[in-house]
Amino acid sequence: MDDAGVASTDTVAQMSDAGPLMELEELEPGTMVAQRYRVIRQVHRDAVGLAMLVEDTIWGEEIVLKFLHPAVAANELQLKSFIEELRVARKVIHENVLRMHDVLVFDNVYALSLEHFPSHALPEELKHGPLTVLRGLRISWDICRGLNAIHQAGLVQRELTPEHILLNYTGGVKIVGEFLPMHAVENNAVTDAALFHAPRYTAPECVRQGALDARTNVYTLGVIMYEMFTGRAPYADDNAAALLLQHVEGRPIPPRQLQATLSEELEGIILQAMAVDPAQRFQTTDSLRRSMVALFKQPGNA
Repeated sequence: MDDAGVASTDTVAQMSDAGPLMELEELEPGTMVAQRYRVIRQVHRDAVGLAMLVEDTIWGEEIVLKFLHPAVAANELQLKSFIEELRVARKVIHENVLRMHDVLVFDNVYALSLEHFPSHALPEELKHGPLTVLRGLRISWDICRGLNAIHQAGLVQRELTPEHILLNYTGGVKIVGEFLPMHAVENNAVTDAALFHAPRYTAPECVRQGALDARTNVYTLGVIMYEMFTGRAPYADDNAAALLLQHVEGRPIPPRQLQATLSEELEGIILQAMAVDPAQRFQTTDSLRRSMVALFKQPGNA
């Protein structure tokens, strides 16, 4: 195994029973891949590739293999970026962060091996309206714990959105990792990933192309909390540039004007997390988490 966490081709079984992505889609449950992985079902497909739930017959456990689309794997810069992301993501081992295991090479097909976490993304719950205060606090608490582990590894979550928060049916919460070194000044990565793909959750310093640190994730978590507790994002506009400007100006409707049952304390926590000036925010996700302790004890929240 090399420093980038990529299995060399002489140590990985070569995949001979599947080729391009379209053939992978046709693999039936029970089919063996590389004489090791038994296909269970397809779980997700996006522009990056095809994710399939498989059983690793050597270890006797279920994992997810995300086969990269041939066009992605053929792009040397994109492939290098994915491998670098995995290299840094492997540093984080925490119950609230989805574990990324390895990059596997099957002939000319690349796949990421990921922890299997039966779950749904946060938007599935947000589409039904505001969460209860207790539910929102518990999710926020676990997100803080996961982000703190990421930050302790010297990383920031590059593109934190509700889609990157996974919830299972027993209360478990995991963050899907797309990490960057802390204090990194982005060369197009923030512009491409955050500004255009997730402008509803972009911190002001990303718009200004400033350095990223833990407070960047504090801001975005504040935006997510605003949405969880009010049922809507703090800023909205069909024009991405106009939406980003709203983050820079920082004039959200106070949460209690949208949801009168919220306490002043919770509103204050959300707005402090969303402060435009990073120096005015909670300085760490752990301090944000600690600020919520008293809220769990308020009547109606316990």
